[in-house]
Amino acid sequence: MPDLPLNPEDNRIYDLNILLRKNFRFVQPIDSGIVDVKIKTIRLSSRATNERITFEPDTTEDPFAVYDIIERAEKAFPIHLYNVSRVEIVASIVVDINKPPKNISFHITYPNYCSLKYDNISLKLRKMLGNSGIEPTDTAATSIETEEAIEA
Repeated sequence: MPDLPLNPEDNRIYDLNILLRKNFRFVQPIDSGIVDVKIKTIRLSSRATNERITFEPDTTEDPFAVYDIIERAEKAFPIHLYNVSRVEIVASIVVDINKPPKNISFHITYPNYCSLKYDNISLKLRKMLGNSGIEPTDTAATSIETEEAIEA
């Protein structure tokens, strides 16, 4: 099965709380083909109880609608007592220049689950997550290099 992509064990801790910053923007590599990235849902978990709150804004008109809904919610309860525990992201990415961009949905759950695989498209999205400060990059490289060394 040498043609199968690597799927290394993921022991990294994702920094999802940075997604609460209204000025947060995904950093897309220029040559990645990534056209647009939106947060589809964001779940907050209380630091003190088992309480969770999920926000699912309508991003058709405003790709940053999640920040408006969180800002409105902050008036009702203290957001600083919550951590981001899950986020669903939709990225539009050009896979074939003769076709419209393809929408790829994936989610990240704290502390270290990401539904992206390790194929060509997913690696581009993982690089975007690393560039954006969400996915730690040095551990990912070490993990892949270790697996390659074991296979050799």
